[in-house]
Amino acid sequence: MKNISKLFFVVIMLLFVASVVVGQDMASLRRKSEETLKAKNPQWKLITKQERGNQITYQWGTQKAEVTLTIFYGASTQEASEKMTKAIDYLSVGPGDKVRGFGDEAYLWKTPSNGYAGIRFRKANVYFDLSASSITLVEDLARKLAKHVPEP
Repeated sequence: MKNISKLFFVVIMLLFVASVVVGQDMASLRRKSEETLKAKNPQWKLITKQERGNQITYQWGTQKAEVTLTIFYGASTQEASEKMTKAIDYLSVGPGDKVRGFGDEAYLWKTPSNGYAGIRFRKANVYFDLSASSITLVEDLARKLAKHVPEP
């Protein structure tokens, strides 16, 4: 019985340590993402910030939202991949063109009428959904954000 108690204690401690590490990684990624957006345009202000469990959505701009960013931090690569699949399946117009250079999988779209663009990409266990006022801005921010996700 004493050995079972010790084993139970060790398992609980390992789970606690793992959850703290994941929480720290998410906090670090959020901080770095916020710094990236602030640095891109110092005139932008945070308009909205919505947190839901392991997902956060930001809107940045001067007076209205010029950049919208959602970050989903999965417990595993599979969870992030499933989140991305669900998000894409929900779209009525499709995910956009498949592109490389932003992580493990990525889709880029743009609106021909006004130049607005977006990218949905996953790197390791993190899924990003980013949209902004131009394709150049979206691609630049996506590359910078992807660098904040450590290689598995």
